[in-house]
Amino acid sequence: MLKRVWQLLSDTEQRSLLRLVPLVIIAAMFELIGVSAVIPFVTLLADPDAVFALPFVGRWLVASAIEDPATLLRLAGVGLALAVLATNAMVLLTRLWQFRFAADLNNKMSTRLMRHYLSQPYEDNLTRNSAELANAVLEQVRRITIGVGTGLSLLTSGVTIVALLVFLVALDPL
Repeated sequence: MLKRVWQLLSDTEQRSLLRLVPLVIIAAMFELIGVSAVIPFVTLLADPDAVFALPFVGRWLVASAIEDPATLLRLAGVGLALAVLATNAMVLLTRLWQFRFAADLNNKMSTRLMRHYLSQPYEDNLTRNSAELANAVLEQVRRITIGVGTGLSLLTSGVTIVALLVFLVALDPL
């Protein structure tokens, strides 16, 4: 099925689809950053003073004149909010590019199919049902583009799940 859909795409459409793959991976990494930013924030909420005891972080906080846990908590909250906003913005942009690609693909494939039907000899068109032609141009192409869009969404979710699993295993293997 995937091979057949790939063959239906023009070279330009194939390249556009391949350009979306790195964006999907980047969006998954942003989602990982957004989720992983929650862990230090929750840890900080549980014990704000413990952060100052960490070797590298504690020295950095003291050097940057942040010695009050309340100030650190506010800064961490702002940092978490920014991470979540950046994550959502990247995911939104990626989904927008995916939907734009699917809409453009729908338009181009419908146009190609209609041109193909119109280039057939007139006698061939007399024997065809116009409702079947309309169904082929409108409905079948729509199904293909929805399938491509769904595949891109599944790819995004799959990469995100794998990245989160790797992160969680790296964070605490047991």
